[in-house]
Amino acid sequence: MVVILVTGLLPYDSGKTFVGRSLLKYFRGVGYRAIAYKPIAAHNAWFQLETVEKSTELEVLVGHDAYL
Repeated sequence: MVVILVTGLLPYDSGKTFVGRSLLKYFRGVGYRAIAYKPIAAHNAWFQLETVEKSTELEVLVGHDAYL
């Protein structure tokens, strides 16, 4: 099993999700069974109220990227 960790220098809008999704698409396209998970999510109800509302709706804590 190979693990790829995508990190960024900025707390948000640094392109981490774009890179992660691109890697998934590529590896799945060439035949690998690739999966993704987000081990830690932070929530700020002031800036991302929709994540708090979505978490309440789903009854599980999810980050904005997780339900895109």
